[in-house]
Amino acid sequence: MPGPIVRLFAEKANATDMYIIFGMVERPRGSTKLYNTAFLVGPNEGYIGRYRKVFCEGRFAPGTEAEVFPTRYGPISIIICADMRSPELVRLLAFKGARIIFQPTNYFHRGMTEQLARRRYQGKIASQRSRAMENGICLVTANGGRRDYVNNTRIVGPDMQGPEPVLAHATRKEQVVSAEIEIHSTVNSAVTAARECPWLFSQLGRIMIRAAGTAD
Repeated sequence: MPGPIVRLFAEKANATDMYIIFGMVERPRGSTKLYNTAFLVGPNEGYIGRYRKVFCEGRFAPGTEAEVFPTRYGPISIIICADMRSPELVRLLAFKGARIIFQPTNYFHRGMTEQLARRRYQGKIASQRSRAMENGICLVTANGGRRDYVNNTRIVGPDMQGPEPVLAHATRKEQVVSAEIEIHSTVNSAVTAARECPWLFSQLGRIMIRAAGTAD
């Protein structure tokens, strides 16, 4: 890294003065493993880093890193699709300082009944709201815009009271959504919760270590 595809997107980032997150299948040099990977490039930085999907549902090799990437707007992190189901992963990223989580995803409802598609959509909305709310972060989800997809492209705020704070939302067609996000660099809800209830996080950590059978 970076290879030709990453360099191409880095050129696009520079030409448009934007940060770009894009996904593709990755096979590291000299390895037979395949990863579902999202890459981050910046307008001036070029290649910044990558994130390999952790909860890959058996289709790819699981990633083992949860990184926070610096940008000129603040620290950000990436999760992919089903990673959203893990409160532990997103909380870890929040503890590390991420203020915005980006979630490239690929939800679809091809072959489903309308009722099943609606339940699937509502479940994903609940998970996304929970991850943003419990960690005090913004969650930006990008999904496909085809008609056979549950287009869940949206930007969710961290507000903990009242209606779901959706800052932007797509329809089923392909489109661009945007919103202004205020980042509070000195406020970290995850760290505040740990300071208020240290016994809770300490006990949880010990139990999780025993359950995982590792001292890492």
